Amino acid sequence: MRDIARSTPIYGGLDAYLLNANLVPIGLNSNTFSFIVQDVDKFQSYLAGDFDRFALSAMESFHRSRQNGKNLRFTAWRLIESYYAAFFAGHALMRAFGSGVSQVSPKPIERLSELCELYGVAGFNLDAGFIAFRALEKNGVLQLIVRKSSRGLGVHDGFWRDFCIELMEAATVALRTGQADSREFFDSADGLVNAIVLDGLGTASWLAKTRNSINYRHEFNVWFPYSKSEDVGFRLYREISNADFLFRTDLSRELDSAQLFENVNSKIVHVLWDIARLFHSISSSSKHFGGRFARMDSMSKTRSRRVA
Repeated sequence: MRDIARSTPIYGGLDAYLLNANLVPIGLNSNTFSFIVQDVDKFQSYLAGDFDRFALSAMESFHRSRQNGKNLRFTAWRLIESYYAAFFAGHALMRAFGSGVSQVSPKPIERLSELCELYGVAGFNLDAGFIAFRALEKNGVLQLIVRKSSRGLGVHDGFWRDFCIELMEAATVALRTGQADSREFFDSADGLVNAIVLDGLGTASWLAKTRNSINYRHEFNVWFPYSKSEDVGFRLYREISNADFLFRTDLSRELDSAQLFENVNSKIVHVLWDIARLFHSISSSSKHFGGRFARMDSMSKTRSRRVA
C-alpha cells in the first residue's frame, strides 16, 4: 500500500471511515465479510491518517525509552516505553500492509448491516468493538475484508495475535507473487512471529505476557535497586549498523527475558523505521507523512546532540 505515502492523511480511523464509506457488500466467507471499496482514495487517506499517528507515536515512545536518568537508568519504565513503541509500530505496520485492528462503535456497524440488507446480502453478524480488517486487491478491484478481532488474553494479547496473522499473510502473498526480496521478507517475518507468540500463529503473545509481568508483577529484576536494572542495551537507530545482529531474537526466554523483550520491541520499531524512510522517499510533502517524519527525525537528532 505504498500509495498511502502519497495520500493526504484523514484522521479518525476505520470507525470514521465506515460512517460514510462508499462500499458494496459481497458476502460472508469463513466469518469474514467482504465489501468492494468504491472510494479508494478516501480509504487510503484514512489508512494514511492511522499510519501517521501510530508511526510518529511509536518513534516518540522509542526515543523516550532511550533516555537515561541522571542517577538511575530506570530500566523497567524504559522497557515499558520500548514495548509501547513496538505496540504503536505494530499498528502502523499493519496499516502499511493495508490491514489493522480498530475499535469500531455501534453506528458504523449499523451502517454496514444496513448496506448488507440493502444489497440483499444475508448473514452479517459483526458486533461493535475491536474489528480486524484487511484490504485486498483482486482483478483490479479493492476489497475491504472485516472480521471479529482475535479473542486473546486481553486487548494487547489479541492485537499481537492479529498482527502476526496479517504479517504472515503479507509475507505469503509476497512470496507467492514473486515480489523482490520476498524470501528474505518471509523468513524475517516468520522469525519475528516466533519471537512474539508462544507456540506459533493463534497462540498467546509472549510479548504481551512479558509486558504484564514487568508492569503489573514487577518481575525480571528490572526495577531498582536490582543489579539487572542497570542496563539491557538500549540503542538508538542511527547507532545501529547491523540491527539483525544487535537485536537478536534467538535469546532464551527464561534466562534473558528482559534483553529479549527489549530486542523484540526494538526490532519491530526498526522494521517500521525502514518503511518510514521508504515512505519519506516517496513523498516528503509537508501534508504527508514524509514531511512530519523528517521533522521528528531532525528534532530527535538535535536533542540527542544536546544531551550528549
